[in-house]
Amino acid sequence: MRRICIILLIIIPSSSLVAQRRIIIGPELTLPYNSLSSVASGGIGITTKYDRFVSKHFALTFSVDYVSFGKVYSFNPGSAHVESSSKLQTLSEQFGGKFYFRKRTEPKGFYLSAEAGIQTSWLKYYDAGKLYNSIDQTNFCYRYGFGISGRHLDFGLLLQKFEQRNYEIAWSYGIGVENNPLKYWCLRISYIFPD
Repeated sequence: MRRICIILLIIIPSSSLVAQRRIIIGPELTLPYNSLSSVASGGIGITTKYDRFVSKHFALTFSVDYVSFGKVYSFNPGSAHVESSSKLQTLSEQFGGKFYFRKRTEPKGFYLSAEAGIQTSWLKYYDAGKLYNSIDQTNFCYRYGFGISGRHLDFGLLLQKFEQRNYEIAWSYGIGVENNPLKYWCLRISYIFPD
């Protein structure tokens, strides 16, 4: 019984901590990692995150992120497709948490972060500027990383991973996306809007 009471005291936040919630919005720079670099180059996007603190160390998070990638491929002159380009866009919605190492009166400092959810991806191929084919999919995704948060700014570096099971078009072009999950690094510099 004593152990249960201790756990409840840890989990149930005080009224002052419940009031600590924030909205974080900012740009996101991305760099494809491993197989994803075969169909996409560095991208740029926007991230919106909601943090709700349940203790001085831990916050529940919900985030929505949009990223746009792009890359141009050059083929042999004798090929049917002399030059083509691929365009990858992703939209993710994820729940998770942040753990802050230092105990402070307000949530800031170094933290670890992890989230999981769903990610919709749109992969389009163009030949001579004309749309040749497109693949749309929604799959499971997750990410983890670390960051540092101040009074008004939040910096984070995360590794995003998502499943993508329909790259037949990529194979037919000889691009060769082989491994799942596909991955990309995210660098975020966001502004904190306090409650």
